[in-house]
Amino acid sequence: MKPEFQKVIRGWRNIEESQRKEHYNSIKICLFSPFLFGKSYVSEDWLDWMQLAGFLKSSKRLEIKCYEEPYFFALDILEKKFEALRTKMEAPIFFFSCLTVVDEIDALAHKPEDCIRIGKAESTFCDFLDSEGDTFEKKMAVLYTVKSYIEYVLDVVNHGKNRFKDSSPSPNIQRRVRYYFSPDSGSCRITEYAFYMDTELICSMSNMFH
Repeated sequence: MKPEFQKVIRGWRNIEESQRKEHYNSIKICLFSPFLFGKSYVSEDWLDWMQLAGFLKSSKRLEIKCYEEPYFFALDILEKKFEALRTKMEAPIFFFSCLTVVDEIDALAHKPEDCIRIGKAESTFCDFLDSEGDTFEKKMAVLYTVKSYIEYVLDVVNHGKNRFKDSSPSPNIQRRVRYYFSPDSGSCRITEYAFYMDTELICSMSNMFH
């Protein structure tokens, strides 16, 4: 096992469970962000692969103006993959396999087929990829979920960085979040929210729901 991978696994597992639960919320925001908010926390290559694999339906993914059915479908899939992954990550050997897969994809992949080939070549990871990804596009969704998870964990362990927790949203931003996500907010408000999403709003949303 690579020493740097050991450090990541040990550092993440040493975080108290209550704090990790807060981090899980932040990881999900990063995971959903390209679909809902037009902001990506992974490289453009990953989004291009998602589109080529048929999971992202729009080439103008960073200019989303309204929520369409494919995006709801994609979010539902991603949430399920995240919950399955979160459970599996409790096993250090599986955690290591995910670090290995992401590292090799970032270094070697040029297209979705490369990503999936690399994932299937990692014996500990292969069964998870096949069970959670019964189609080509869902396999790519699994890999994107793993990448988002690992990217966030690396920030926390290596840099002590929580992308959202330490921000201090302005009162105006807090009011906007409460307006769009209040219990009586309808779908029109949620759709309208896409027009106003920015980094400060993402930060405040994470803080307010922790």
